Amino acid sequence: MYSAVLIKGKTYAVMGHVFLVNQVKDIEKKVYQYLDGNEFFICKEVKAPVDDIMKEEEEPAQEAKIYSETELKGMNKTEQEAIIIDLG
Repeated sequence: MYSAVLIKGKTYAVMGHVFLVNQVKDIEKKVYQYLDGNEFFICKEVKAPVDDIMKEEEEPAQEAKIYSETELKGMNKTEQEAIIIDLG
């Protein structure tokens, strides 16, 4: 598992991920390889303990948050795009 943090700029979109400044996002290996070395990001390889991996497999998948129309209208474009991408 890998993670990346945008440290410069406000937003950055790459390979289906929208990064907001100072927001930690879990990413795939190919995205990590693409962003590693980019001065706008801090990229790390995260190794989860074996116990945590087993717990994740046992837990049921969380349901997607349901947003109201008012909540969505109150968000800026970048926040709305991030939700769209997270929902697939």
